[in-house]
Amino acid sequence: MKARIIRTAAAEADLADIWSSIAADSSTAADKLLARIDVAFDLIGATPKIGFEIEDIQPNIRCKPVRRNYLVFYQVFGNEVVILRVLHAARKFEDLL
Repeated sequence: MKARIIRTAAAEADLADIWSSIAADSSTAADKLLARIDVAFDLIGATPKIGFEIEDIQPNIRCKPVRRNYLVFYQVFGNEVVILRVLHAARKFEDLL
């Protein structure tokens, strides 16, 4: 059974920032990237353990890369997946989780 995906306010803000940043050059590219991130959310919901664990940063957090440049950080609680953040891979994410 597919897990329910819950996006935090921080994750929603991250997605809006990502879209705005890319849309400054191309709204089509921004739309395509957010569509790929949505596909990653669906994949995480179907197979929650697909992301790698980053227990050394914070307990019970997993990370799933999207197109090498973005990282989806999430936690699994039973049949729910909480999307914590969606960050560019170049950012110092340890301070943002």
